[in-house]
Amino acid sequence: MKLTWKDGVTTVTMGLITAGYLAFLLGADLPVIDTVRGTTATVLVLGMVGGCAFSGLDQSRKIGLDRFLVGLASVFGATALVAAIIAFGTASPAALAVLFGATAAVWLTATLRHALTGTGIQATLGPRTHEVIGPDDRAHRTGV
Repeated sequence: MKLTWKDGVTTVTMGLITAGYLAFLLGADLPVIDTVRGTTATVLVLGMVGGCAFSGLDQSRKIGLDRFLVGLASVFGATALVAAIIAFGTASPAALAVLFGATAAVWLTATLRHALTGTGIQATLGPRTHEVIGPDDRAHRTGV
């Protein structure tokens, strides 16, 4: 289990997104989230700042479950982006619902990936080394 403080930040952010979306659904008269477009902007900005900004580029090789979960999160992320564009353009509550669901799915998938596979930023900390020349190539290149 490799959950870090960044997973905590994204969980709090997802809680704020959920609270904002529920306030919209319940008809709360709050600034910004009283319209579909305002709520869409809120979900999109919180998702980008609280989720994307706290993610790390993982340069490790992905195999098995890790690779599947990264791919799944990518599909959910693309779905969220398309839903946000549609929600902004049409003020559709259905598109907003898809945006919220896809955002929650990205968060859940990423958190599960970190918890189950032990990957994420914590697993990639430390010196990054890349083998450029293999042991056989080294002898060939140095003439040994």
